[in-house]
Amino acid sequence: MPFSPAHPRDATVFASQVSKAGVRRLWLGESIVLDPFQALSYAAAASIDISFGIGVALTPLRTPLAAAMQARTLAIASQKEVMVGFGPGSPGFQDAVLGSPYRRPRAVTSTYVDAVREVLTGEPSTAWHPTGLRARMHLPDLPTPSIRLGMGVLRPPMAHSAGSAADVAITWLAPAEYLRREIVPVVNAGAAESHRAIPRKIAIVPTALRRSGVSGTDVVMGSCGRHLALEHYASMLRLADIKTDPSSPEASARALIAGGAFIYGSPDEVAHKISSYFEAGIDEVVLNLTGVCVTSGYRSVLQDLTSILDALKC
Repeated sequence: MPFSPAHPRDATVFASQVSKAGVRRLWLGESIVLDPFQALSYAAAASIDISFGIGVALTPLRTPLAAAMQARTLAIASQKEVMVGFGPGSPGFQDAVLGSPYRRPRAVTSTYVDAVREVLTGEPSTAWHPTGLRARMHLPDLPTPSIRLGMGVLRPPMAHSAGSAADVAITWLAPAEYLRREIVPVVNAGAAESHRAIPRKIAIVPTALRRSGVSGTDVVMGSCGRHLALEHYASMLRLADIKTDPSSPEASARALIAGGAFIYGSPDEVAHKISSYFEAGIDEVVLNLTGVCVTSGYRSVLQDLTSILDALKC
């Protein structure tokens, strides 16, 4: 969803439109405008034939019990598989919500996922919440579609943790070659070492078609400009051989396009670059058209999406 809905009906309308276009799953990121679980549950209750994903929910905002209840509500409302990714957010965000940043954000995320799973299934774990509260309860049994628990992944250490603890590894703003080289093998290794099934790997990819009168740099900044100011994203991009410059947003935007972190071009060019993610070992690509929405509006999002799906022959 390329915008934060201001009313649940906004999510419902968009879900209906992309469902008709042939999209299999609609994803919504964390938001402090409307709670993403509640917004999508409202859309799901409208009997729209699409599944939903949350990528990623931020752990400081809800206890594992609340996260499990929200995920199950969405699964029951939609009667389809739900994917929910979790991540710690930036140290500044952790400090703003909790009063201090996590000491070990990677460990917190792994144990948080364990705690949510325990609440959902009743399977014993040693999971704990950052407040020190253990997840010592589980939800009453209800017929519920599959809920896959994921972790947001930027760099190899979190990729290893995702392999060890999660059902899904979710990336954002990461080029296909970087994922092939640095992330996919580490997720697989983490799963093998923990004797777990290999998690599904999902890439959320900022995307736009070239459009007359709108510069590529403006679209990039509309999509992910705020991420470029955060060190954990800049660090990941450096590992991917993409150097951003905080003093030059336009240069950073050009670097994202050149390095493949932002997919931009004609429908055929975009489709070819998206295909490279599957070749890199990614199981599901999520098209993020936020930059198009910001620079050209809602109708342009639907036009670009239709053109990209046609080029992909979806």
